Order: sequence, then C-alpha cells, then structure tokens
Amino acid sequence: MQWLFATPTVEHLAARMSKEATASPTAEDDSSLQVLLPLRTAGHLAPLFCVHPMFGLAWNYSGLAPHLDSQRPIYGLQTPVALEQDARVESITALAARYVEEIRSVQPHGPYHLLGWSLGGVIAHAMATRLQADGEDVQTLVMLDSTRHTDPVRFRSELVGLLAELGIDIGDDDSTDELSIERAAILLESIPNELVALTPERVQRMYAGAARSLPISSAFEPAVFDGDLLYFSAADEPDRECRQEWQRYVSGNVVEIELPCGHADLLSTASVAVIGPILENEVVTSR
Repeated sequence: MQWLFATPTVEHLAARMSKEATASPTAEDDSSLQVLLPLRTAGHLAPLFCVHPMFGLAWNYSGLAPHLDSQRPIYGLQTPVALEQDARVESITALAARYVEEIRSVQPHGPYHLLGWSLGGVIAHAMATRLQADGEDVQTLVMLDSTRHTDPVRFRSELVGLLAELGIDIGDDDSTDELSIERAAILLESIPNELVALTPERVQRMYAGAARSLPISSAFEPAVFDGDLLYFSAADEPDRECRQEWQRYVSGNVVEIELPCGHADLLSTASVAVIGPILENEVVTSR
C-alpha cells in the first residue's frame, strides 16, 4: 500500500515490485511516512500542497491526481512524529513553520497553492499567512470542512474513520487521550505485513499527536490571509458554521461549496470527483 503513495510512476512501481520479496527492509521503506510526500512529481505547473488531517497522513490526497492537470505536481504534508522520535506537536505555528520549510525545498518561491482537510485546513491557513509575511505569493487557499474548535465527539469520529482506512479499529470504548503500545500492536495485527512503515511505536506517536492537535488548534489565533478562501463543507454535518468562523481571518471572500456528505467522506471517490475539477479551475483562474 505504501508503495502506491510513495512511488511517482508506474515504471518505478514496477521496479520496486521486481525486487526480491525477501529483501531486508531499508530506510526506503519509510518513504510513505516522510514529512513531504511526493504524490506526483512530474509536471511544469506550480505544485499543489495538501496538508494532513488529524492523524497525520496525507495518503488520501492521491485521489485528487486524476482530476487535476497532469502537469501539476502534488505533494502531501505529513506529521513529523511518525518518523522522528523526538518530534512533538507543540503548536499550529510550529507545524506551519516546519511545513513551509519543507515545501520550499521543492518550490523556493510562489505562487503557492495550499489545501487542507480538517486540521490540515487550519495548518494550511497558518502556512499561507507565514508565506505572505515573507513576501511570497499565495494564490490558492482551500479548506475541506476545517474548524479550529473541534469538539471531542467530532474528533473521535474523524479519528476512528481515518484509522479504519488503515485497517485499524479502535473500538467504541477506547479513550482518545492516549493509545498504549500494547493496544497499538494489537491494532496493527490487521494490517498486511507489507506495510512495514507502520509500527506500534509510530502509530502510538501519531495517535498522541492527533490527540494533542485538539487543544492546540482551539488555542491558535490565526493571522489574516490576504486573499479569498475556497471552502468545501460537508452538508450532512450538524454543525455547519465552520465556514463563518474563517471570514474574519481572510481579507477577501469565503466561497463555500457544499457537498452532500459527512465530514469523514470529503475525500471519498464521489467527493473528490467534484472537488478536483473545481479546484483545478480555481488554481488556473488564480494564476
């Protein structure tokens, strides 16, 4: 599974598959967990950078590729706690600073195009204002149902959904505050052995980082982004005021597009088929 997200072309994927199945794992096996995840590297257009939701992985964004211009590179931004044992989720500002450094390693200057789902939208906004403070051009800022004030019920719903996509069932009675190493090991038993990048220790750190994101997001006070915000909302969610909270943090307009789905389904096949073309048109129009 990790090869599908970390290998940019069919040729490279075929080469990987042709290696001996018994070969010892190497650092290359961790490529799907690196902070800057290349989902598509080919193309001469300005890249789209997609910031992870709560659990910290950006794999889901690969579904956007067929709906965007084939000449537009796509990168995901993922939590550093997965691979870096000493990394901590301290603040939105600190995460934004780290991610800006990462995207500048492949695109030193704008125009920048940023997108984030859930917590990722909050971080993307912080990245956008930081880049603008440095004099850079941020032409596109997109949020997928993002809010700074996620309540515990919604937090758990999203976390359960994201973990379920990895084959991890945390059950109905487990606390979202922490995940024991024993519990992490049990949960990972359902994941194929080929997914060597995920280990109990890494899942435990990512889980802790996700739990930590709840208070730091609520405490974060964003700067004002100079421009418009494209906001995709989940029409089936009971609290649909998320868009309104961002109006005072942008100088332009908040353009809302409702999708007939829940928060956890915003990157489903059906949703992405709607989001992708609109997003590409927005990026083309803005450049």
